[in-house]
Amino acid sequence: MQLLATIAAKEMDKLGGASGAVAPHPVDTMRARWDGVRMSKKRSKLAQAALVSNGMVWFGASFMLVAIAAEQTAAVFAGTWLNVLGWTIILLVATGLAVVGVIENVNIRAGKKYKPRPRS
Repeated sequence: MQLLATIAAKEMDKLGGASGAVAPHPVDTMRARWDGVRMSKKRSKLAQAALVSNGMVWFGASFMLVAIAAEQTAAVFAGTWLNVLGWTIILLVATGLAVVGVIENVNIRAGKKYKPRPRS
């Protein structure tokens, strides 16, 4: 425990004593910049709109199916096993749509230009 107190005291001295000043973290995870340089090329407004609309379509379709399944929940468990099977399939499809939407948004390359690979 004393070792931790010693380390903390040394760090406080580096930061300027007990004045409360905090040194910035070398990697600011809250911004898209690191040491003043962008990690990747900024997307155009059209590309951003494409990403947002793509996400809205996939999430909206998934949300609609989840809402249908939620509405039928009480009837499902009062019915036969086929009702439970249908309800489960609706939920699986909704989950699949959400996953496909995330994968599409990760893989979308709208508005980004890459240098072609040298072919040899």
